[in-house]
Amino acid sequence: MISGNRKEKALLEDRSIKYHKMSRSTNVLVFLLVVSNIFNYMDRMLVSAILSKVTDYFAINNVQAGLLQTTFLISLMFSGLLYGILGDIFDRRYLIASGMLIWSAAELLGSFVPEKGKGAFFATRIFFGIGQAALTSLGVPIISSYCSGRKRTICNTLFIAMIPIGR
Repeated sequence: MISGNRKEKALLEDRSIKYHKMSRSTNVLVFLLVVSNIFNYMDRMLVSAILSKVTDYFAINNVQAGLLQTTFLISLMFSGLLYGILGDIFDRRYLIASGMLIWSAAELLGSFVPEKGKGAFFATRIFFGIGQAALTSLGVPIISSYCSGRKRTICNTLFIAMIPIGR
């Protein structure tokens, strides 16, 4: 047990270690994650914003429209758990990159689905959730592993603060 002045001195020494300058590559990584998080939430809300056009285009009823959103959320939820486990085993950068590739491919393919392909559109929403789960579940841990102390707090705050901006 550290007492009195020694405890304060230990805290000050600990703080001085935590206020180091971040490297350029860490700054770039945090910037890319923050910007990606904006697009993550913008894309996530896109179908909700144009749901009436989607229901008209695919001729789906309200139950199917709700199921469209539900399939996305369920795939996001379970994939987030899986990415969280995989993030402790594999390099998180590669997991986020693979998730963003899946997310982008699903977004691109979803924009070319013909009117009679509502099943394919549902599939793209499932893969969209799988892809987005990577950034959602691994963004904060990867920032935490590259930043420390006060910088970690600031970077994680920036990352999380992009949620309402993207909405």
